[in-house]
Amino acid sequence: MKTVKELIASLSAVQVFGNLDASVRALTSDSRKAGAEVLFAALKGTKVDGHDFVAQVVAAGCDVVLVERQLNLPASVTQIVVA
Repeated sequence: MKTVKELIASLSAVQVFGNLDASVRALTSDSRKAGAEVLFAALKGTKVDGHDFVAQVVAAGCDVVLVERQLNLPASVTQIVVA
């Protein structure tokens, strides 16, 4: 298990909004697999945009998301914003 701070340590051009000490035990881009301690990567694909599923994963207990733009989410959700 890692913290958000540990996961982003080697990344450049990243903004983080929220708790840097949030725990992450798994990563997924599949909204059906997101939940507590799972980082959801909101990837923009050719047919669907993962950003459209962020509200759903937050409702499922996901508290860390990787996004391309800051979203209007509860303060309890950590957002890692990358280009």
